[in-house]
Amino acid sequence: MEIDETATNTTMSTFQFRPNMSTPADEATSLAALLGRESSACLSKPSGIPVMVDWAAKSKTKDGSALQTDDVEKIVEEILNPAKVKTVLQFNKACKVFLEKSPTALDPSSRTSLGSLILNSVAERSNDKTQKQLWPKKSLLKIIEECNVAASSCSSFVQSAIGMKDIDVVRCCVDHMQDIPDYLLTKVLLFYIRHFQGISSNENPESTESIPSLHPASCPVSSVCAQCVNKVLCCPFNDTFIIDNLRQFSFDEAMVLLRYLHFLLSITSASDQDDCIPTLNIVADWISALLDAHFTQLLLSHEARELLAELAQSVQVQESFYTELEAVKTILQSFKDSVSVPVKQQSGSYSIEVLCI
Repeated sequence: MEIDETATNTTMSTFQFRPNMSTPADEATSLAALLGRESSACLSKPSGIPVMVDWAAKSKTKDGSALQTDDVEKIVEEILNPAKVKTVLQFNKACKVFLEKSPTALDPSSRTSLGSLILNSVAERSNDKTQKQLWPKKSLLKIIEECNVAASSCSSFVQSAIGMKDIDVVRCCVDHMQDIPDYLLTKVLLFYIRHFQGISSNENPESTESIPSLHPASCPVSSVCAQCVNKVLCCPFNDTFIIDNLRQFSFDEAMVLLRYLHFLLSITSASDQDDCIPTLNIVADWISALLDAHFTQLLLSHEARELLAELAQSVQVQESFYTELEAVKTILQSFKDSVSVPVKQQSGSYSIEVLCI
């Protein structure tokens, strides 16, 4: 503080604050002292470097998990950019890094979302005629198996796999994807039937040359086709919506599926617990939906009459079987009511029993 003594009145001419100067704590030469505040703690160790808050630098200070998350997001951005990932080799390399880092850097929901983005990006590139087609099969299979992707979030990818006629990718989608829409189920069924049975959509719908003859003791389709179709049949579906989608089947395709469902009806038991084999209730639901979707064609077709008659006979056999089970149930219930079953007493670790001789 400097006082101008030459003036008539004592005035304050200048005020200088030098943070670089070392000032004793007992001297009131600081701004805090002039304002009447205690400043001994502040002036004990003055610093020559001003303390500044750098928000840009603050935001860059992240822990290891945040840095890993940023790395994974950059990798995904690179995969989604066709200008950076042009070949299958580049895609496989970036995808390998994503699959290795994402389990620890991302939560499961974020990993699933990014996996869906990658699959949809591949589908978009495969459908775009202006870009070079990219279909990295091995990496796609790993993403489907490890990222827990829902089919409803990447339906375009499933349709692209069907269009590419990639049977391995389609099977992997059915095996590992959840929430498969009804229209995709029917598209996959059509793909399996056409792929394994050699049915073309351009064939005459009244021709039955590609339909194998039905033998009750043997499967009407190949074993590989049966395995693939069983997976689709076991997927949950809506009874109402599936009927509209089943109308996309031609007559020949509907007959192939109906013959196979009839075969399952004759060999399936209600107690079957195998996840790969449809239960009796599932088979009945699919038969009902297929008959409803192609009722007029099946009713007017001479080729379908024999199959429908055999199907009705199989239903009668099943109905008679369950009727007999109801009778057995009644008899067993009467035995249970008439005979007193001894109740097993639950004794603890220590008990005293009195025997009367």
